[in-house]
Amino acid sequence: MQLSWETASEQDSRGYEVQVSTDSRTFRSLQFVPSQTEGSSVQRRKYTYLDTEAGKTGVRYYRLRQEDFDGKEVYYGPQVVSFGKANALAALTAAPNPFSSGLTLTLSAQEGNRSGTVAVTDMLGRTVFNQPLLVNAGTSQIELPELSGLPKGLYHLRLSLNGEQQAVKLLKE
Repeated sequence: MQLSWETASEQDSRGYEVQVSTDSRTFRSLQFVPSQTEGSSVQRRKYTYLDTEAGKTGVRYYRLRQEDFDGKEVYYGPQVVSFGKANALAALTAAPNPFSSGLTLTLSAQEGNRSGTVAVTDMLGRTVFNQPLLVNAGTSQIELPELSGLPKGLYHLRLSLNGEQQAVKLLKE
């Protein structure tokens, strides 16, 4: 799996740590990619990293931890990639994210009539939304209009279909 990103400018950037997770919460480092600049730059820079780990299955979450020379850090991502079986789901997306009222989930299933649930939990682990669903073969869009009453903050959305799970972090504005 080749990851790529680019920057429009960099200021005092030491480089980028590529991190991966299978649960969207606990990340581990894959490799540190040093910055292409010494100090600061206003030129566009392109970066790539090839994830050569063997045995990738299911969903993996990739993110970058950008580190400055003074130790300051900023996280970017995560981006979701599915390395599933032939019947697995494609990557789940939720838009818009951040959201203010309704939310649209988009996912693909290679086989139809998959039943499951979608649940949204707050940062304390309390379920604030739970809905059963049925997904047909192909690309499906699922509307979640009942989220407008939630307070601003971070949430976790979990989709479970026939034992397969995917998760997305959400920000309510």
